[in-house]
Amino acid sequence: MRPVTASRARPWIRRLIACGAFALAVVYAATSGAMAPIHPKENLGSSNRLHYKTEATASAIPAGESARAFVLCREDNDVVGGGAALDGAAQEGWITETLNLAAEGKRGPAPDGGWVGDAKNLAGLAKTFRGYAICSRDQVRGLRYREQGRVIPPGRAKLTAKCPAGTEVLGGGGWVQRAGTSFIRESFPVDLGDADKRPDDGWRVGVYNGTAMNLGAMVTAICLKVDRWRLSYRRQVADAVQADNVAHPVVSCPEGSSAAAGGASVERAPGEAWLNATRPVDDGSDADAVPDDGWEAYLYNASGDAKKTTAYAICKR
Repeated sequence: MRPVTASRARPWIRRLIACGAFALAVVYAATSGAMAPIHPKENLGSSNRLHYKTEATASAIPAGESARAFVLCREDNDVVGGGAALDGAAQEGWITETLNLAAEGKRGPAPDGGWVGDAKNLAGLAKTFRGYAICSRDQVRGLRYREQGRVIPPGRAKLTAKCPAGTEVLGGGGWVQRAGTSFIRESFPVDLGDADKRPDDGWRVGVYNGTAMNLGAMVTAICLKVDRWRLSYRRQVADAVQADNVAHPVVSCPEGSSAAAGGASVERAPGEAWLNATRPVDDGSDADAVPDDGWEAYLYNASGDAKKTTAYAICKR
């Protein structure tokens, strides 16, 4: 089993240190690099030369506690997308991390080795938490990685990692430091205003810091040279969800293609909402049980106005 590294002496850690946030950089480096138990992985099946994996023996998180789940790709595979999901009532738990990671034994320090998720169970019964990794069966030429990390003050913040010219976004994720009330609101591919209007330019993460102190946060983008794969970008807006209710946006990939990554966003209306699950889904449209048909998310609207949510899928043919 390949050890998980801190993926770590990511460049953003050096930027945090340069900004006088050494303690926050140490917090993430220490927790991300920790050798947490890695459970046997369950292979959920393959499609279009993509492998779908999850943590087979999920950790039960007691109320008031947090847990991290690691899912590693094979050494000769590259991670292209992933997700995390906390089972149970969405109002009782949130995600603080869903992110690609590095693993020793791979080709250098690139964060292409697997996926890591982190969640907190706020209340109620112990809950099952799973990480998901979507791994290419081939080592992918033309992959590029971009990330942005910074210290965020109390309140909402959004971070965007932009893909370099000549590439399109293939996947991405984010992290916010665990600290009382802190969570990911949304994580999704984004259009940054070019002519095509497709959400293929980078990855955006919205986070919330409900504490009275500054916290660390990060977004990553996995980018691929244009035309290396035949990608399509799909999104589906769900009906507005009222306060104290759960949204479940789902989007499907076109026939003959498979979900390589995905995410979800929430309207920036007054009040708060958080991400409880973001993962590939088997929508029952075909005979197999492989979660390659699209993407689903669960978000909880805790307060304020009704909010629209959107599910996104990046699909490979």
